[in-house]
Amino acid sequence: MRNLIISAAVTAVVSLSTAAPAQDSPRGAGAEKVAAITHAAVANPSDPAAIEAFVKTLVEVPAGSGLYLVEGDILVSRGEIASYLENRRPPAASDPPTEEPVSEELIVNVVNGQYDYLKSKDDRSLKYTIDRDSFRSSQEADVALANFQKGTQAWVEACHECGVSFSLVEGGSDAHFVLAYVDDVDGPIARAFFPSYPKDLWRVEVFPDYYSDTLSFDQVGVMRHEIGHILGFRHEHIGNIPGCFAEGGTYQPITPYTPNSVMHYMCGEGGSFDLALRQTDAEGFRCLYTTGKPCP
Repeated sequence: MRNLIISAAVTAVVSLSTAAPAQDSPRGAGAEKVAAITHAAVANPSDPAAIEAFVKTLVEVPAGSGLYLVEGDILVSRGEIASYLENRRPPAASDPPTEEPVSEELIVNVVNGQYDYLKSKDDRSLKYTIDRDSFRSSQEADVALANFQKGTQAWVEACHECGVSFSLVEGGSDAHFVLAYVDDVDGPIARAFFPSYPKDLWRVEVFPDYYSDTLSFDQVGVMRHEIGHILGFRHEHIGNIPGCFAEGGTYQPITPYTPNSVMHYMCGEGGSFDLALRQTDAEGFRCLYTTGKPCP
């Protein structure tokens, strides 16, 4: 297995989108125009005018938050746009070649050279609450909560020896994170967080598309995917998968590439609508959480 760490200076709020669009663009924007603006910004990531033009093609989610949707499913802050664009630049001809190509394997997030997962026993005992007032109805809140609990059960049962637990607490005074609804039609289906994120970003949020009659993904599967991020796992298709977005950030391969992984989007001839945990997902979870290392 290729154990290459890919580096970049971008922090993203991870989320699940309805689909991977052909380019970074808000709804209704001309594809060719947006592509030209994006190309110019990637080519000149230190040019304020190019950056500003690129930002204007993005959707701010939610409005006024200062977080912008890129690659169809990732949120970056306004201050991180330059680093994000720099990371998308292809290597110059004069750049020394890397030892091997970008990995096409399941990955754990890496921050400051350290694997970004729940390392200690205390970290793995997660308490959460639900912001029922944020949902449009008590029924929708019940659906989100029930599905989230089924999602946590799947991960816990995949590796009992990993020692991860999720407990619902009423009131939320001692909760580590909150499950909530965001009424923003421009948002993704759902989003979560990495362990290293600031505590004010420790939220699992669902958006209007989560309740759409046309949603193709299994609702519990969406939660399984988001819980994977909480545990520190990046998207399966993170790099060099034709037809999928290359993503920024720093990451480390854990298992061989699995096209139908719970962490894979519907792209590049991979992905699954059930977003179920596969054997490779469980093995990667077990390797990381019991040894602190990638699978052999």
